[in-house]
Amino acid sequence: MNRRRASSAVLSAYSRTLQEIPEDELKFIKATELGDLGTVRMLLEKADETLAARLINCIDARDRTISEIATENEHLDIVEYLIDNWSRMVSYESVHECIMLAISKGYTRITIALLNHPVYQRNRGTLNRLGTITNYYQRVNNSKFDQDVTPLMLAAHCNEVDIIRIFLERGETVKKPHMSSCECNYCKNRRKFDPLKHSKSAIYAYRALASPAYISLTSNDPILTAFLLSEELRKLSQSEKEFKNEYRELVHQCKKYTSDLMDMCQNSKEVSLILNKTATTQEESLSDLRSVLVGHGGDERSATQGDDYQGSTLERLKLALLYNQKQFVAHPHCQHHLATIWYDSFPGWRRLAAPIKILLPPLMYVTCPVWGVIYWITPESKVGRIFSGPLAKFATHTIAYLCFLVTLFLQAVFAETGSKPFIANPNAGDSLQNHLQNPDEKNACAAVLDLCDLPDEHGKNQFKFRMTGINSIDVVIIIFLAGKILLS
Repeated sequence: MNRRRASSAVLSAYSRTLQEIPEDELKFIKATELGDLGTVRMLLEKADETLAARLINCIDARDRTISEIATENEHLDIVEYLIDNWSRMVSYESVHECIMLAISKGYTRITIALLNHPVYQRNRGTLNRLGTITNYYQRVNNSKFDQDVTPLMLAAHCNEVDIIRIFLERGETVKKPHMSSCECNYCKNRRKFDPLKHSKSAIYAYRALASPAYISLTSNDPILTAFLLSEELRKLSQSEKEFKNEYRELVHQCKKYTSDLMDMCQNSKEVSLILNKTATTQEESLSDLRSVLVGHGGDERSATQGDDYQGSTLERLKLALLYNQKQFVAHPHCQHHLATIWYDSFPGWRRLAAPIKILLPPLMYVTCPVWGVIYWITPESKVGRIFSGPLAKFATHTIAYLCFLVTLFLQAVFAETGSKPFIANPNAGDSLQNHLQNPDEKNACAAVLDLCDLPDEHGKNQFKFRMTGINSIDVVIIIFLAGKILLS
């Protein structure tokens, strides 16, 4: 995500031209911009309280205060000097603007220094609410940043890991927005005040929640968090059609994040641990984490599986398919793991010639009774492990279904050529009535068949029943169906 930088070139209504700036203020601004700490200290120490306050709070032609100039040019020594000696004269709004500016620039040390500013310490609760309650209902915004963006949210937008960690250690979090259809008083009031600002505030919050750095630092299962958030953002893109592109961009960001996490896997065991995660909700993920910490848990089984690919459940992969995470499923590490499981029973299958690959599955199917008995007796033997693999199962099942279709075709041809259809019986109705009146008659069913074998207006039979005895093909079909029922 590209860092959003403050546009200091945008002039507000309070900007001044160079001619309007007094000479002493202009000299002070130049010294601050160049990082000349000696000149800054000399001008402030020689001035009285009134002049010092005017110098510290003066604004240049680009609508920047002295603190903002020092922060933007990354002059940490000047920022620390102003905080240590002249913090009483720095305004609350200037501190907030400097913090946001330092975060947008990625200046970690300056951010830490500003967070220790006495003004921030005294008004910490109020400053944390900036952009959520305090500033939302203000009509005028002189800041270069959006009113609904808190310092933590801006750090998440910029993916500043160190700065995000600083705010998290202070107990700050990004609150998840209410649903777009929420009708609580909080949402009603915000929507009534400004519907556009309400929608944009939700986008800013979701942009922070979808930040890779924020997810990595706040979630114990980042891939699951990205999956769930991606699905929620996809639904929002369908309901909030005006901001469809913004939400889709966040969906793509979450999918790319999960793919990047797969890139960090260095061996097959790590890939297996990720793909065999069983949690589908945040509550289940926390429960699994507690179980692992206690010493007995669900995901601990995956850690002990090692390279036992036959014991893989691939629950996380199934969840990725459910949430349409194509980037995650198509990742080379994921595909390599699937291929390893697929060819685990036949490691040399890929190196076989094409004719052998064609002839081997029919041979396996013909010898099915032999290796089936072997697998039934010793499932852990070498032969049993070979024929219990996915590739052997797929090959034998495919050949079995092909043989089943061939037997059905042969049965249809045999019945067509060897059957003798019933001849239309014009007296079938009288015959049926006689059989119904005489229930002791043994051929009552034959009358029903004769009734169904009625001629149409052209004299041809509409319904023909073929009655053939059980032959060898029928026996094969019955054995196949019985085997499928027993194995299912």
